[in-house]
Amino acid sequence: LYKYAFNDSLRTKYKEAIIDHWQAERPEKEGAWNIMTALTGTQQFDLEEAVWYLREHPLDMVTWDIMNSHRKDLEFITPNFRMQTTREVLPPDERPVQRHNGNMFRLDKTGNDGGEEYSAGDIWLLPYWMGRYLEVISPPVMETIPN
Repeated sequence: LYKYAFNDSLRTKYKEAIIDHWQAERPEKEGAWNIMTALTGTQQFDLEEAVWYLREHPLDMVTWDIMNSHRKDLEFITPNFRMQTTREVLPPDERPVQRHNGNMFRLDKTGNDGGEEYSAGDIWLLPYWMGRYLEVISPPVMETIPN
């Protein structure tokens, strides 16, 4: 809706709503919400967190059984409105694979005999290609390996 707002007043309200929602989602360090915030033209969004999400995201797109609630390296907090139980979100490759509207603070996932097909890759492709389209993410640089 932001891009197609009928007037500047409506566009301003959309921008405020998008940034407000991003502030609520910010602790999750989720790539899509950061890049969607960039769509408004604001310079205040977490590009480094979006790139971190893309780099750390697993490539196999299978929801393997994962148990993190026993880890001694996590700092647990009292659960809040988002069901957040740890101070910092785990990297995407250490937590259950889930969609953008999932709870990124979910620590454990079991069931379905250890693995199931989950995604066609859109949970990674959406923030990557939106970031490329908005030119906030540059194309990969090919490194040359010396002989």
